[in-house]
Amino acid sequence: MPQIMILDDEKGVQDALALYSEMLGYDAIATTEPSTCRVYHSNQDCDKETPCADVLLIDQFLTTMFGLDLVERQANKGCKAPARNKAILANAFVQEDFKRARNLGCHVLQKPVTYEILENWLEKVQSG
Repeated sequence: MPQIMILDDEKGVQDALALYSEMLGYDAIATTEPSTCRVYHSNQDCDKETPCADVLLIDQFLTTMFGLDLVERQANKGCKAPARNKAILANAFVQEDFKRARNLGCHVLQKPVTYEILENWLEKVQSG
């Protein structure tokens, strides 16, 4: 069963995305803390053999950092999850944020994210 990690500071969003992901066949890991990711700590590289999750949904406004900053840190510290399997959940993005996400190779899902949009993106991720 593929795993999906949901990083969002809003418990209701976490719960809804986790429940729907589970209905789609994912093992959902939901957390508010970016420190769950080993590379959150600036002096540590990822030492895992495989990704912590197959798919990551990361809110842009986390408790201690921006989602795009976490994705960038993951890229620089050897995260094993492919960037194309990561999506930033954003309420409002300026053009520069979209450009940065594109350069990092991750997807942007505008909030509120509908289940249809989420499911369509997850299907694209699974099909490669």
